[in-house]
Amino acid sequence: MKPYTDNTPKPMIFCDGKPFLWYIMQQLFDQGVRRFILLTGYLSEQIEEYFGNGELWNWDIQYSKGPVDWDTGKRVWEARNKLDDLFLLLYSDNFTPFPLDKVYSVHNKNQTSLTFMAASKNPGNISLDKLGFVQQYDNHRSSLDLDYVEIGYMIIEKDKTLSFYENPECSFSSILQRM
Repeated sequence: MKPYTDNTPKPMIFCDGKPFLWYIMQQLFDQGVRRFILLTGYLSEQIEEYFGNGELWNWDIQYSKGPVDWDTGKRVWEARNKLDDLFLLLYSDNFTPFPLDKVYSVHNKNQTSLTFMAASKNPGNISLDKLGFVQQYDNHRSSLDLDYVEIGYMIIEKDKTLSFYENPECSFSSILQRM
């Protein structure tokens, strides 16, 4: 995405007159989500300047800011006191239409610590069984027989997931591998 990201964080690149992040948040708002905690790093002030507290769109936005080099795992750890017991984690550079109510239904039915959406891709980093449960997760994609990737839409049970942290500095990928 260079040179666009030289001076702009990826979620703030404009698409059809609005930042990409706006479309993600509006998609969630349309499905009943009103409260957002944005875990920001690179050029976070641009995100805050544009969205503020979200009142322009009837959203409630809070921020958890950290250095650019923080991994998602560290960002989640630092924001843990702001997070609900059950929360939705999305990466801000992916967009896919999805029925949130159905994803919650699957999560509740399976009673897992974390439920994520996956897409078919080869090579991938995930192997799924016939029921959709993860059999293998390989963030480094060193195995050639993995046919799926997680696309950054996750429903997370906070306390259960935090119990997989070895320390606050661990990567979110390493947490997914342990789960």
